[in-house]
Amino acid sequence: MRMLAGQVVEQFTDRAPNLSNGFGAPRVRITSPQPGWVTLVFPRVDALVSVVPAMPLPVRAWVGPVEIGLTEDGASFRLQVHGTHVLIAGATGSGKASWL
Repeated sequence: MRMLAGQVVEQFTDRAPNLSNGFGAPRVRITSPQPGWVTLVFPRVDALVSVVPAMPLPVRAWVGPVEIGLTEDGASFRLQVHGTHVLIAGATGSGKASWL
């Protein structure tokens, strides 16, 4: 949504718990795609409730994006690993090794 003159994104992020409670969602994701605008996304389902089965192995060698799993809205999440650098960061025990 377009922010009012003088508003900053922190006014939304500081009130994230109030926003998620008000909309009846477990959490809210707040981003600013461009100056003067803010996007609020309220995921209604827990994407990690069930285990995503392993993706089938391709018949031929493939250097395209690797299908890692699903996003919180159910879309395919792919990671380009060939010809790029990938940094996976997180605290100890957060699941970094399960990425690849």
